[in-house]
Amino acid sequence: MTPVKVIVQGLSLRSDASGHEEVCNKGYKKKLERVLAMYGPVRCTYLWADETHSSPPPDIIDNFAHVYYKNEEDAVRASQAASNHEVQLDDCILTLTLVSRSLISIDILDNDCLLQIFSKLDLEDRLRIEEVCPHWKELAQHSWSSMKRLDLEFVSVTEAQFETYLIKCGEYLEELVCKIVSAYSIALITTHCENLKALDLTIYSTFSNHTASLSQMLKKFDNLISFKCDHSISTAYNMFEDLPSSIKELSVICRYWQPTGVIRVTFIFSLSLVLSFSNESQ
Repeated sequence: MTPVKVIVQGLSLRSDASGHEEVCNKGYKKKLERVLAMYGPVRCTYLWADETHSSPPPDIIDNFAHVYYKNEEDAVRASQAASNHEVQLDDCILTLTLVSRSLISIDILDNDCLLQIFSKLDLEDRLRIEEVCPHWKELAQHSWSSMKRLDLEFVSVTEAQFETYLIKCGEYLEELVCKIVSAYSIALITTHCENLKALDLTIYSTFSNHTASLSQMLKKFDNLISFKCDHSISTAYNMFEDLPSSIKELSVICRYWQPTGVIRVTFIFSLSLVLSFSNESQ
């Protein structure tokens, strides 16, 4: 059986002579539990003493505690007794408010908490929660602004899904890792991801006739610092004729299929240019 929560107000919590709040004293919890235990097994989990009032005495109505009754019937009896001013502690009449289980839901979380939760969801779940209600839709759409990196290297997505993701978060992205299967993919990146600082592409051989699109895309990214590309395009060097001046790191892997295996040529540019060759078996 789930414990039933009750909020207790009107507690006479005070600071002692040394300045330590009685809220920190386990003895006060025990006193409160003894009074409320007249109605059934109970446990006090939290005490709060309001010390914000400048003129004494402090308003004790702002002091409160959270207690849990084991049985709902006991919690109801305690609440009814309090409504008849029958529950007292240290000459103070206590007010008890029974918290309905139906009120304990995600709706009690504020917008900041919801945004934190939404930002942890995967891409498809972020889209689904927009269908829950207008309030969640607004928050979910805002949560995309916290996404600075999108990694789709090992994620199977359709071109339609790719477009949806970039519409939602493209303008906020600083780093994108993805696969390129068509000129339309390039157009989507060019249109929606103007603030990229790092771009890591895997380009399939079926896209070999569209190096011009890649070149045009790279021209658009004035803030691009790092560009990595894994491809099998024999004319890929055309992509690098108009690199933005902001580029600090360039890494290119060119794969050529031979009868004996795959020859991989890797170009890495940082402070110097390094050319390395390695053989890979299929």
